[in-house]
Amino acid sequence: MISVIVPVYNAEKFIFKCVDSLINQTYEDIEIVLVDDGSTDGSLNILNDYAKNDSRIVVVHKENGGLVSAWKAGVSASKGEYLSFVDSDDWVDTNMFEELMTFSTSSEEEIIASDYIIERNKNGILTPEYVFQPIEPGEYKGDKINECVIPNLLGNEHRFITLSRCMKLISSKLIKDNLDYASEEIKMAEDVAIMFPALLDAKRIYIMDHKAYYHYLYNEESMVHKYDAYMETSFEKLLKSLKRAISKKNHDELIASIDRENIFLLLYCVKNEARGNKEHYKENIIKLHKKNKDLIDNTRVSVKDKSNLLLYRALKNPNALNLLMLKMAINIYYR
Repeated sequence: MISVIVPVYNAEKFIFKCVDSLINQTYEDIEIVLVDDGSTDGSLNILNDYAKNDSRIVVVHKENGGLVSAWKAGVSASKGEYLSFVDSDDWVDTNMFEELMTFSTSSEEEIIASDYIIERNKNGILTPEYVFQPIEPGEYKGDKINECVIPNLLGNEHRFITLSRCMKLISSKLIKDNLDYASEEIKMAEDVAIMFPALLDAKRIYIMDHKAYYHYLYNEESMVHKYDAYMETSFEKLLKSLKRAISKKNHDELIASIDRENIFLLLYCVKNEARGNKEHYKENIIKLHKKNKDLIDNTRVSVKDKSNLLLYRALKNPNALNLLMLKMAINIYYR
């Protein structure tokens, strides 16, 4: 059985499309765990109405505790041998789980990963953008995981394999054994804290060949697109969790990738300041630079995207010209 976990918080505008895509799956042995994280709108009533009409649906209601606490509550309530996660403003193709299960082997420690589609709303019309993972499609086991997957999990400009908990089929054991790494205090890139140790433990990973079933709605109202004054603090907690996983799972060879990962997380911090902090972005980016100067000066990373190059230039040398160019680019892109 697959347990599909959906964390829900004030999602009454989106939840119908999400849940409808799950109850209409062509794969029948499915449990749908809908976790209401203390919603203040009509979300809980909607979830309860769905549960009345479909015995496969389990509704969990809890006090508001954030995204991580919500999906962890869903994991605790789940009964499936496999877990999958869908966010409440997203949806999936109705054949997604049937297709994913085609590549399962009933292993207790395997992950089957598909690709995804970013759905951008332009003047009321959804425009799809397909995102395919750089990793070569196919099966990875044993030495192939150690040689091709694990060394590339962290510290790259683009994820070699996506570290989102979504668009995957994951052996329940891999998630439940690693819940301790997923902290409610990590607000940004929180999925990395659970998927990184899960991938380190995986005995089998299967990457589907350019198959995108998961629709990620690019929602401007989402927390990930708003200014976060505590983003750097959240990333520090994430890095601490990653280091702990590396040490506990005896992958000391990955320590160097933590510094590179830190650089790319700092680029998000620079973008966060330039985009959302009109009054103090300059001084805050300068503070970021000073605080992390040794790391920045001594860590070599490969940055190729034009947008990231501008962020990296501002991080390395936050002079007036670089900060002005960054702000102009941000204003043009997000106008």
